[in-house]
Amino acid sequence: MRIWIWRTVLFGFIFLTGFRLQLALGGALEDGKVAAMQGDYSAAIMHWNKLIIQSDNPQRLEALVRRGEACRASGQYRQARADLSEAQAAAKQSGNAPMEAVATQALGYVYFLMHDFIAAERLLHASLEQAIRLDLPALASASANNLGSVLSSQGRIDEAMGYYEQALALAQQAGDQGLVVATRRNRSLLLSGEEALAELRAAREAASRVASPHERAELLLGIALAIKPDNPEPYYQVLHESSNMAEGLGDLRLKSLTAGYLAVLYENQGHFVRARALTEKAIQVAQGLAAQDLLLRWEGQLGRLMQSQGASIEAIDAYRRAIFYFQSIRQDILFDGQNGHASFFAEILAPIYFDLVDLLLQQVAKESDAEKEQALLREARETVEKIKVSELRDYFRDPCIAAKTRDIEALAPNIAVLYPITLPNRLELLVSIGRHLYRNVSEVDRDRLADVTMNLSHRLRNGLSFEFEAQQIYQWLIQPVIPLLEKHAVDTLVFVPDGPLRLLPVAALTDSKQYLVERYAVATAPALTLLDPLPSQWESMHCLLAGLSRPGPAIGKLPEAMKQSLVHSMPQRNEYQWRGLPMMVSDLQTPPKLREREISPDEVADRLELPGVKQEIAQLSQQLKANVLMDDEFQLKRFVGEVENHPYQVVHIASHGFFGRSAEDSFILTYDDKLGINGLAGLLTPKKLAANPVELLVLSACQTAEGDDRTPLGLSGVAVKSGARSALGSLWPVSDQATRKLLPAFYAQLRNPGETKAKALQQAQLELLKSDEFAHPTFWAPFILIGSWL
Repeated sequence: MRIWIWRTVLFGFIFLTGFRLQLALGGALEDGKVAAMQGDYSAAIMHWNKLIIQSDNPQRLEALVRRGEACRASGQYRQARADLSEAQAAAKQSGNAPMEAVATQALGYVYFLMHDFIAAERLLHASLEQAIRLDLPALASASANNLGSVLSSQGRIDEAMGYYEQALALAQQAGDQGLVVATRRNRSLLLSGEEALAELRAAREAASRVASPHERAELLLGIALAIKPDNPEPYYQVLHESSNMAEGLGDLRLKSLTAGYLAVLYENQGHFVRARALTEKAIQVAQGLAAQDLLLRWEGQLGRLMQSQGASIEAIDAYRRAIFYFQSIRQDILFDGQNGHASFFAEILAPIYFDLVDLLLQQVAKESDAEKEQALLREARETVEKIKVSELRDYFRDPCIAAKTRDIEALAPNIAVLYPITLPNRLELLVSIGRHLYRNVSEVDRDRLADVTMNLSHRLRNGLSFEFEAQQIYQWLIQPVIPLLEKHAVDTLVFVPDGPLRLLPVAALTDSKQYLVERYAVATAPALTLLDPLPSQWESMHCLLAGLSRPGPAIGKLPEAMKQSLVHSMPQRNEYQWRGLPMMVSDLQTPPKLREREISPDEVADRLELPGVKQEIAQLSQQLKANVLMDDEFQLKRFVGEVENHPYQVVHIASHGFFGRSAEDSFILTYDDKLGINGLAGLLTPKKLAANPVELLVLSACQTAEGDDRTPLGLSGVAVKSGARSALGSLWPVSDQATRKLLPAFYAQLRNPGETKAKALQQAQLELLKSDEFAHPTFWAPFILIGSWL
């Protein structure tokens, strides 16, 4: 059987590079091919559905691969994975080695798009070896090129460049100019300046020798987007050429894409009328395809153009349509960025959400009808809720995190929910009390607020003077609504933070006379629609206490940069031993220069020793009905077995932990290994469906990385993903001794009839605040309650 590869540049929810694999075509497959070539993936999938039902191998096998590739191209990654997995298994069983290699390569690329980099790397290595063994240099080139993309997305640049070099050599050996184009374009993304432009010029020259007009047009679009609109002349030339070819070929998807991206160029140059006309053309063509991923992008772009021209009502409508399209396809959305591109959330979705909220709140200021004003405020709040849910999906790379269907407004009247919204020129604060929404505006721009918040967080982490920053944020965020809170006898604040405010220990804000915690119990919520706040029955709670006072073999699993930082930056053990791993985000991304001598495991263990954990666990085991795993008993396998086999309502972990920029960077240390945040969430998830779900997850020694406002999403999201109703954790490394005092006090308060978790934490923090030794907020403020406050 003859096999070849039709390379193309794929455009889904964000720009990606990849390959559509095409097999030798029987006549029955031609209609599906034509539909796919014209960008009508829905029609192609419908055609191949029939063939898969009606045909026998090998035609059914080819149709499975084709449908899988069409699903991948249209963003339906789960269906693509299912089809290609079935095709791979069937090809292997029938001894069809070339088809197995093709399906393996395609499946590896789908896993890459779904961010399972381990599976992607394994499959692409396998397909590369298979293709070389079968003497299929084009397929080998595609595999090597995709391996480069997998590695570059993980920051393994040198390895990625090596595979791109191999891919280029194989493409030249095969005489495949399309693969030459794609590989050179990918290489350009890892280069800068003249080197990158030289690769793109070589890619464009190779594109002129690609025989297939469809392929050449798509490859040119890929080159144009690698150039980007900040280099307008070559961007326009290449994109315009691709656009002209799309018109002549009748490729509707490509017509929509080229029109939309040309609009971006005109918008950047201030030609808004032309930009709007092109965007509307892109929308019209996408509507004919029912391409909701493109409609999402272009409706958002239309909203931005209308907003810039002062057409607020039209812009609001466009943003609403964009969000509607997103909700219809969110299960298959690709969130994380690759190859130098921002994530889907950061590049596309967040601007749409925030621009819509901005316009809605501006309309509130113009509205004189109280009922319409409340309707606009509710829509703004619901949009903020959607932002929060999408942020967590982006952090965990999991489109399945879903809001609950519940009435946000059915909260106790003594609860106030604060939604701060940081906009470029102001801070908007929505306050939800009962069934009414209130609005306050502080004239502080986003950059100023971020600077002060980051500075406050840094000062509190390091025990420095903090009063100026704490008072300044109090005046912006809390002071304007104090009369409202007093009027409604509010005693608990639920804070739904935005951006850098996620790094803010709200309890430590002050009016110079008292801290906020002295007036209100405080809880943090990633989004109210993600929570299920129900009263707890603490009398029957069964607890698992896991503690690590000195790590064992797990030290060997720590990143080298982290071990270097621990030994060379963390102070020796003293009276205030700190729990948590003191790392900046950049420390994980760029390892420090290795010192001349090697670091021994004992040196790392000395820095990570937490003598107070033994006392904490011993004291809590007397307070609570609990099973205990201490030190070498707290091994990963045993911990997993305990949680899987027993219906614990409280899981308390006293060990070093770290929440980084992504879920992959975040973990908790057991005696012998690292427990990843996704692993912990998955471990607890089944309890969500049981009669007694995990009520409280306590991480008494975890911290969020300093310097990035995404990192607290891990602490918030672990409760959401696991189904735990609440989580208690810390924003920075905490004192071993202070923690040993605060947590028993917290649990003791919970045993009081009618006490909520938020008030129990408040009282425990006040005990430290009133002590001589731990009065400074660096000791008590980092502890935050996330999720249900009841």
